[in-house]
Amino acid sequence: MKTNFFTMAAVVLICCTTLTKASAQANRQPSKAILSFVNASEDDAEENLTTGKTTVSSTDLKLNSTEKDKQVIGIRFTNLNIPQGAIISSARLIYNVDELKDGWNELTVSAENADHAPAFKAVNNNISARVKTEVSIKLDDNSVWVNINGSFTSPNIAPVIQEIVNRPGWEEMNAIALLLEGSGESTAIAYDGNPNLPPMLIVNYSENQNAFTNVLILTNDDKINQSSTNPQENGIRY
Repeated sequence: MKTNFFTMAAVVLICCTTLTKASAQANRQPSKAILSFVNASEDDAEENLTTGKTTVSSTDLKLNSTEKDKQVIGIRFTNLNIPQGAIISSARLIYNVDELKDGWNELTVSAENADHAPAFKAVNNNISARVKTEVSIKLDDNSVWVNINGSFTSPNIAPVIQEIVNRPGWEEMNAIALLLEGSGESTAIAYDGNPNLPPMLIVNYSENQNAFTNVLILTNDDKINQSSTNPQENGIRY
């Protein structure tokens, strides 16, 4: 499983680089792609919203909150080599499934509204007390999560990332903390559950509004395809 997950990540980057070079002749400033893995216990955490207890050493991230036991999940990505004010064309969260029930109900993804999100701590209300972005993405039953060999790829959450990199104080290599809450129906593998299968963030961005955008579609047969410049022609919304 380790090989499959990290190989998939490598192929994503290689594919992005290849497509970028191919489009360079037609556009002076083609888009770029980066990825970041959770790489420490303090970079993913869960908080019980009833008690405020925050756990940074859990082996999984329970997205299957209930009315009785609501949780908020924090996932922090570091060393994001994205310039301030870059144009985010696509951003996707990928995680490996620890437990899967009957699909998804309703989740909301936002981010901590900070120039450089700090690591999580085992302190009460450490996730919920963070100021959220004004923008959030609602992932409900109509959202399409792509399932590949036990991992899930989210719909596009670019507007959330865009709000952070637009901040005047954002700098390349800073960190972004994503915040997930709602009533999802699965459990993700946390860093402490398997450091070889951590959550991952893939971001496509450009520094020019007219730059060519590489839209990557991850399919169940592990192939990565490039869509047309109008993704809706392929029946996929971004």
